Amino acid sequence: MSDHPELSFCVPQALNEACAQKANPIIVSDHFAKLEKIIKEYSLTPDQIWNMDEMRFAIEPSFQKVLAKKGAHQVHKVSSGNSHEHIFVCPTISAARHTFHQ
Repeated sequence: MSDHPELSFCVPQALNEACAQKANPIIVSDHFAKLEKIIKEYSLTPDQIWNMDEMRFAIEPSFQKVLAKKGAHQVHKVSSGNSHEHIFVCPTISAARHTFHQ
């Protein structure tokens, strides 16, 4: 690695293929443009806007290290899918910072 100081080895985060496609900046920008239109159209207030994000944590051995640009904060590897056991968490919060607990 001494020949390429801008690179380092790191462990990637699992990212399924569907999520990887949604990380496209054009898709993200389009999503927020549509969201802004809906908020204005229905005069939604922060206490009426909620977000829930189902997160899956795989119970599997961690990935091997991969080569990435030094200082990279998010390095992903597309995971194989649903072939392993998982734990699911669904945090839910409103734009007014109200949370939903169950």
